[in-house]
Amino acid sequence: MSISLQDLPEMRSLLLLQKNLADGKFKQGQVLGMSLNRVTGPWLSGIVQCSGYAEEFQQTRAMEPYFKNMMCLGMATCPEAMQAWIGCLQDSAKHSESGGPEASQCQQLRKTLERCTRSHGQQLLRSSAVELFKK
Repeated sequence: MSISLQDLPEMRSLLLLQKNLADGKFKQGQVLGMSLNRVTGPWLSGIVQCSGYAEEFQQTRAMEPYFKNMMCLGMATCPEAMQAWIGCLQDSAKHSESGGPEASQCQQLRKTLERCTRSHGQQLLRSSAVELFKK
């Protein structure tokens, strides 16, 4: 079993957030708001640590760093959901002929992961906006 781009969870919000961080499009106060928040701070740190894969993909356009970046972003923001989805894919690949998880089960876990990453991306953006309105 091989994973294609269509099989990957949609993480546009995290990818855009990661790109905007790398491009310096956030004000210092916004980044501070995300990093000081006890919930979003670890997520932000993880997203920044994944940036090397994003940079490598931008330079080479090779799919391996893209996949690694997606896996890294998922583990940084939604580790439980990411591990469940990866585990399902692995079980499905190992037991494809002997009754492993069905594709629909893995699709459900992927959708759960997508909801989680979208929600956490929104929380990160909200925490950046809070800092802007403090006086």
